[in-house]
Amino acid sequence: MDPGGREAVDAQRAADGYNETVQAEANPVGLFLRKFTGLTAYMLEVTIVVACLPWVRKYTVAYIIGVLLVTNAVLGDLVRGDVVRVRLGDVVPADLVIVQGQLSADQSALTGESQPMAKAANDEVLSGSTVVRGEATCQVVRVGAGTVFGRTVSLVQTSAPKTHTDHVIGLVTRALLAMVVVCVAVAFVVTAARGDDTVAVIPLMLLLLTSGIPIALPAMFTVTMALGSVELARRGVLVTRLNATEDAASMTVLCSDKTGTITENRLTIVDVHAPDGDDDAVLTTGYLASSAANHDPIDSAFCDQAERRGLVQRALARYRQTDFTPFDPSTRRTEGHVVDADTGAAFSAVKGAVASVVPLCQDADAVAASISAVTAAAVSIGDRVISLDAYRRRKGGGGGGGDLEIVGVDWSSVDGFGDVYPEDKHGVIRALQQAGHVVGMTGDGVNDAPALKLAEVGIAMSNATDIAKGAASAVLTHEGLAGALALVEVGRETHQRIVTWMLNKIIKTCQQVVYVVLAYLVTPEHYVVIDAVDIVVLLFLVDFVTIAISTDRVTGSPRPTTFDVGRLALASTILGMVCVGESIGLLYIGAGPLDLAGDTGQLHTFNFVLLYFFGFFTLFSVRNRACSYGPNATRPGWVLLGVSLTVAALVLIIATLGIIIPSLPLWKSAVVVAYSFACAFLVNDLVKVATLRWLKL
Repeated sequence: MDPGGREAVDAQRAADGYNETVQAEANPVGLFLRKFTGLTAYMLEVTIVVACLPWVRKYTVAYIIGVLLVTNAVLGDLVRGDVVRVRLGDVVPADLVIVQGQLSADQSALTGESQPMAKAANDEVLSGSTVVRGEATCQVVRVGAGTVFGRTVSLVQTSAPKTHTDHVIGLVTRALLAMVVVCVAVAFVVTAARGDDTVAVIPLMLLLLTSGIPIALPAMFTVTMALGSVELARRGVLVTRLNATEDAASMTVLCSDKTGTITENRLTIVDVHAPDGDDDAVLTTGYLASSAANHDPIDSAFCDQAERRGLVQRALARYRQTDFTPFDPSTRRTEGHVVDADTGAAFSAVKGAVASVVPLCQDADAVAASISAVTAAAVSIGDRVISLDAYRRRKGGGGGGGDLEIVGVDWSSVDGFGDVYPEDKHGVIRALQQAGHVVGMTGDGVNDAPALKLAEVGIAMSNATDIAKGAASAVLTHEGLAGALALVEVGRETHQRIVTWMLNKIIKTCQQVVYVVLAYLVTPEHYVVIDAVDIVVLLFLVDFVTIAISTDRVTGSPRPTTFDVGRLALASTILGMVCVGESIGLLYIGAGPLDLAGDTGQLHTFNFVLLYFFGFFTLFSVRNRACSYGPNATRPGWVLLGVSLTVAALVLIIATLGIIIPSLPLWKSAVVVAYSFACAFLVNDLVKVATLRWLKL
């Protein structure tokens, strides 16, 4: 540029910034501390140990994936109005307008176009595209964050998927706390009304309140999803956001980029339609109008298909290409000058855009009519694909990008979108989420990155760009979409394990709290059936040990699944109240035939064993949604079975030997085990099947 205009350049740079795309770096400390927000974390800081797991895993995987943004110190000084020269092989440094020359640019990573775009004077060439043919003198029109590439990166940085896990944990916690608070409040009011000492029961009531908090639920989510991500890694899926495993179970819509995802970004001739001619003659003509040395995708497609059909040798034996004119944006066609060795006649073989080739035909009107009929048929076949350019114009906007607000679309009648910019993909994902869908997105290019970041389940293909991989919540390591299916399968299995834990937790909380309060209120002796030490031991033995459910053998649902906490809580409460009635019955057996009424210590241990083994057998009942001993039942995983039996043996040892708590004869514990087993599998299992069927769970 003119040295005298240096001040103008500096002013322009001050207004537009440098020609750089700056990627915001996540603050690890902020992400770490964010794991400790929420109702459960505020009440019990013990979750800090487990909350570290997703943070550590996130940055381990992020280190493996990497997000590479390469900037050039010299190119970073570009400002609007600068003039640059781009040639074959150059990566376009900014959004440019061609002043002089012609070129073809590969913009597939930005726009998804599967073939290079021909550019002539006054055409735009986007930042990040690659020049694959020709050269041109261009003027810079947008730099840095103002380019299409920069806007795409900005969308990636500002987008974030909806998080469902914290919402579910909050709902479960509130449901359990509501149940416990009501029971404790009733007990306190009745105690005061009787004139009894309310201060004496306050510690027990507070412990019951604590026992209702699902302190292990965040750990259960984290461990289950972490184990799911390990399984997915074996199946060719690298999970970068743990919650994506669970979100995949609830995914109701999967949006897929076409180029490079469904297709291979490689042109292939599949079929030839020549109603009044010879298919081989059409392919031979196309071959003669091509040049393999040109490395043009369309030329290569004709050459490959002619080779597969054995036409190349025949063409070479008869025809000789004397000259070749490559694709020219002004004529929009290629042309081969050919001599027929048999007749000596010279002719031209032409292929190109319909509008440029049809006028060259002898019977141009008839050819145009035939093409119109074929085009009409193609439109009728693809009429479920919405053109977003047309949609944008109907809404009063112009062509080009822009964060399009998509409203009034009947999603059930749409199979896809055409004329899509990166902002449009982002808008489609957002509109689907606002319509109540849990959305998945597969893609491979920079243009897919904003949508991949916004979707609950963003899946980057194995050949994806670094930016797409960094934005996605899962990265496929093998070609094809088989990994996406594996993600859904493992996600639905993960969901079933978490539902099992939630059912088990709510049932046990209902039984424990209601049973303790009810025994105190309705028995003539006003039994306080368990003490504080027993509750604390139960809390850790039951809640944290049952995290072994994360290794259980389960069958995933054939349909998308959701956490319907209301119906889960209702089903669990029904089963919990059945357990309460059975526990009251066993309490009378213990106080009467087993002669425990006069020994408060043994009575507490008796109820400690009662609550544990009711929970133990309830777990093995609810892990199967169908009858636990029916033909569709699955056997428990070895880890779950081993851990559960080990802890059950430990409970019997503690109760029998009187470790921490008063001792209870083994035969009395055996009565509790037999009673709770019979109730769980002969009564409660049938109630479970009927309840879950009624609530459609």
